[in-house]
Amino acid sequence: MAAQDLNTFRWKNRVLLLFTPDDGNPVFQRQVGMLRKQTEEMEDRQLITLFIAPDGHLENTRQFTQAELSAYYYSHFGVDDRLFTLILVGLDGTEKYRSIGRAIAPGILYDIIDEMPMRRAQLRRRDKGYGGG
Repeated sequence: MAAQDLNTFRWKNRVLLLFTPDDGNPVFQRQVGMLRKQTEEMEDRQLITLFIAPDGHLENTRQFTQAELSAYYYSHFGVDDRLFTLILVGLDGTEKYRSIGRAIAPGILYDIIDEMPMRRAQLRRRDKGYGGG
């Protein structure tokens, strides 16, 4: 069931998975703070963000995935539940980038996305006036 949930994003969205041991982790907080200001850029790149903690929901917040789904993501991507980890998943559902223990500037993530073949095709269509949202 959890694997199907990841597949629901395939070909629709790129997914930024933010794994954190707890919601007070300073690296996690820094990463979230940087991304909060990037709504337009993220939408343009079809990028959504999921917050993942070892035990699922934290402190009555609905921002984190449920426990079963969290367990799937930790297992599927082989993430150490003691470390902040960022993983970028492409439209095809495969891992494209991973950072462990440090926040990444959104511009770096956008550069990685903008070099992906499907994103480049999208930009070419847009430049030619064919849309491509």
